Amino acid sequence: MPDNMKVQADNSKPEEVKETPEKSIQGLAELSPIEYESVRKDKAKELGFRPNELDKFVNDARPEIEDDNSIGGREVAFNDCKMFDGEVIGCEVLDETLNHITRHMHINLHDAVISVLWSAHTHIYSKFNHTPRLIISAPEPECGKTVLLFHMVGNFSNKVLPTDNLSPAVFFRLAEKYEPTFLIDEGDVFINQDSDLIAGFNNGFEPHGGVYRCVGDDHEVRKFPTFAPLALAGIQLEKKLPPATRSRAFIIHLERVGDEINDNDSWDKDIHRNGLLNTRKKLARWMHDNSRSIATLKPALSKGLKNRSKDKWTPLFSIAQIAGGEWPAKVLDAYNNSIHAHEPTKSEQFLIDIKSVMPVTGDIHTEILIERLCDMEDSKYKTYNFKALEHDKKKIQSIQISKILSKYKIKPKNVTVLGSQKKGYSSDALQKVFNRYIPKQSVQYEENNNTSPNMEYLPVQPSDFNDSNGYSDILPVHTEINRTDKNSLEVKLSKESDGWTGKTSVSEDYYKNVTPNPDNEYKEVI
Repeated sequence: MPDNMKVQADNSKPEEVKETPEKSIQGLAELSPIEYESVRKDKAKELGFRPNELDKFVNDARPEIEDDNSIGGREVAFNDCKMFDGEVIGCEVLDETLNHITRHMHINLHDAVISVLWSAHTHIYSKFNHTPRLIISAPEPECGKTVLLFHMVGNFSNKVLPTDNLSPAVFFRLAEKYEPTFLIDEGDVFINQDSDLIAGFNNGFEPHGGVYRCVGDDHEVRKFPTFAPLALAGIQLEKKLPPATRSRAFIIHLERVGDEINDNDSWDKDIHRNGLLNTRKKLARWMHDNSRSIATLKPALSKGLKNRSKDKWTPLFSIAQIAGGEWPAKVLDAYNNSIHAHEPTKSEQFLIDIKSVMPVTGDIHTEILIERLCDMEDSKYKTYNFKALEHDKKKIQSIQISKILSKYKIKPKNVTVLGSQKKGYSSDALQKVFNRYIPKQSVQYEENNNTSPNMEYLPVQPSDFNDSNGYSDILPVHTEINRTDKNSLEVKLSKESDGWTGKTSVSEDYYKNVTPNPDNEYKEVI
């Protein structure tokens, strides 16, 4: 082959094409997290980036995950609280709700009334200035806490979210996104007094309540509202919660049932739940139709109801007064029977004890006050300093009394009693403190207002009421209301009641004839 026909071998290498940073980042984004971590630092150095900058570019280049199932768990769902198709009479649907609870629960009548009205308020809670907390407590297990929380209150309330554990982060994110009614069981197990969860429970009592957190890559401070209805259940739960939480709550006390409930009345979800859900439909309808009248009503009560007590009771009194019938009397009786449900603090109990030994009129010497405190039946003041060696030093000392009262800005001074001047305390100063910090024994409706329970009408327009017969499948609880004097009310249970729960016999035919929900409209099974 001629030389000019020979093909000369080309030993030169082709010019290498340099990869652009964009292609490098795209290739890194396709690596698994483990593969990426193994080359992260070298690639950052090669590309001239800091490692954390490279991380951001790679994360932005990764495709978004569209499959929600990849994150695990299930979407948060709530009960479908449909409304009754028709008009409903308020006092009748509240009676119906009350009868469900008293049929299946061993519960005081005033606690059952509170449970009914609290459940009703969840349907329009955002229209009130406060949403009170509900605390269900019992001395031992198997007292019906879960039945009352999940199966009674849960089946009457709106948009319930039942759980037996909750973290602060989950709580405020659920409250902000869904505005549910929280039903939390086993609260005595996982709730601590110094928990951020308690702070969220407390500030969620009012519409402005919320928690602040840093979110996003830029750590932007955002507020998560916590204003939502909340009920807690647990063993001796009221003793494990701080005073600030108890003062915002109604405390329901349960006891283990004996022979008070027969087998037919023992709660069975498969038999009884449809009846409760039908009642909830009517409760939702009536609360919706009367929401404006309820939210704008100012309950006509004496000055005995004030401060935080007034805040938490106002929704219940408003619902009861608009409902009419016997409910204004029932809620008043519930208030006066539950006023001592909260155990006083040590300082408040000390004020109560001092008031019990004070003379009707006049000041008191410190030494006489100590003597009277020690003479009280089962007095703890006789051994207040039980570690003291000297017998006379074991009883409470004047300096200890002075220290306790100093928080109320009361100081000992020279007072004259029966011509003798010694260190002691002014009756006027103590009385002012008693009025501020010792709860009143009872409250009454104002006598000059038409919301007094012995009246047959309320201070709202007739158009605010529903005039249909509604449903009357469940018999109402009847009470006899007797005026004992102009300042007090006596509410007596009728002969139909069992005395303790106010339970009224309910026809078994009601539960047999309740039509099941063929379209499974209540998807959340409680």
